[in-house]
Amino acid sequence: VIEHDVSRFVDMADRLVVLADGRIAYNGPPREILADHGLAMRDQIGLRIPQATEFALEARRKGYRLETLPLTIDDIQVESFRFQQLPTPPAERMAFPSTEREVIIEVKDLSFAYPGGPEVLKNITMDVCRGEILAIIGRNGSGKTTLTSLFIGLNKPASGSVMVCGMDVSQASIRELSEEVSYVFQYPEHQFITDSVLEEMLFGLKRQSLSPEEANRRAMEMLEMFQLHQVKDRHPFALSRGQKRRLSVASMLVLRPEVFILDEPTTGQDQRNVNQVMEFLQKLNQQGLTIILVTHDMELVAQYAHRVLVLDEGQVVFEGTPWQLFGEELIDRQHYGLIIPDIIELYRRVRNRYPNVAPVTSPRELAGLLIEEK
Repeated sequence: VIEHDVSRFVDMADRLVVLADGRIAYNGPPREILADHGLAMRDQIGLRIPQATEFALEARRKGYRLETLPLTIDDIQVESFRFQQLPTPPAERMAFPSTEREVIIEVKDLSFAYPGGPEVLKNITMDVCRGEILAIIGRNGSGKTTLTSLFIGLNKPASGSVMVCGMDVSQASIRELSEEVSYVFQYPEHQFITDSVLEEMLFGLKRQSLSPEEANRRAMEMLEMFQLHQVKDRHPFALSRGQKRRLSVASMLVLRPEVFILDEPTTGQDQRNVNQVMEFLQKLNQQGLTIILVTHDMELVAQYAHRVLVLDEGQVVFEGTPWQLFGEELIDRQHYGLIIPDIIELYRRVRNRYPNVAPVTSPRELAGLLIEEK
């Protein structure tokens, strides 16, 4: 199995071979490799390691001694750790401020079917607020990409309405919508149309009546931000998969849209690339950029989304915050293809013992609440 995400197969694997810069960095039993080199794999090579293992390694830094390194949360004995608590029970985390709910995309009674096919979307009513990060999730074929395709005019509603930045998508042109909404597809190469990285960055800017000097300045500034300036003269198809993803994001963000849609941002990406892209997007979001994530990655949802929409067979079956989603006992997660991130389940178990422990969305955050062992 060739994989960026070590956590997906580590508890089944007999041997773990870690490559870095064309060489074998580590080779041996997974638990031994992670015990000795897990944090280096995360920090230096940029891989995603099991969240239970990451928490344990961070706990070890705080003086906790673990006889056996855990690979899953079932390997962790919560009573072995001591956590700081708040004076009062913590409030829900990551909810989008109710005072800032200016609707930027409004969907009412939307239905859609491809020619000659059944309905893909059925009577959907939902909205997107300015400045929020909305995650749209669900099984393959649930209608996620079809729904977002209507936001940029690639498809038109069969019935109902979609308003985007004050424009009716049934009447607005793709060009008009693209001035407000930028869309990054799941496979970056599907949207490359020029012969060099720099030309790809400049293509959309040339439609914005900027001077050549200003367009070039903005393009180079974005390339440096995404660590692509050194390959500006290369053909986009000659880039690595991670570089292609970063270029697809950069070439859309350079247009300074109101809404940014990112389809499956973690596909083919190691954890370092995902972190770089999402941390930059989070900064732009704090400056007012509205972001829609179409994803299967529940760790991404837990860490970054303000609100979640779950689609199933073209219908909205859940709408709320990530904490509401992960805490909802009535949701049939197996049916909808949803997996609670290990760190959220581990936090639940910790909270059962320490009711006032602060909410967390990452192993490092949870380890940061540990009381150090002397």
